[in-house]
Amino acid sequence: MAYVNTIGCGAGQSSSRPPLFDHTNFATWKTRFRIYARSQGVRVWMAIEDGVIIPTKTVDDIIIEKKVGEYNTIEEERINIDAKAEMVITSALDEKEYERVNNYKSAQEMWD
Repeated sequence: MAYVNTIGCGAGQSSSRPPLFDHTNFATWKTRFRIYARSQGVRVWMAIEDGVIIPTKTVDDIIIEKKVGEYNTIEEERINIDAKAEMVITSALDEKEYERVNNYKSAQEMWD
C-alpha cells in the first residue's frame, strides 16, 4: 500500500515537496527529482549536479572551515544554496537511503 498523508496526497505527489524515492523505477524518480530541484531554483540544481565551492581559509597549509561572521555575502549565499540543495535531496529519500548519504558534506556528494 502506498503512503498517503493526512490530506490524502500520495508521497511525492505534491508541488511543495520532492518525489519520494521508494527503491523502484529509479530512472523516473531521477527525472522527477531533477525537475523538482530545478523548480527550487537553478542554483539549487547546479549545487546538486556540479557542487558549490564551500569557502575555507588556509592557515599554514591547513584548510579550516571559517566561523560564522568570517564569510562574505557571496560565500554565505553559496553555503545557503548548498544547504537548500541538501534539504531537497534528503527530503526525497526514505530512511534507508537517508542513512546512506547523511554523512556527506555537500549536496553534490549526496547526489553522486
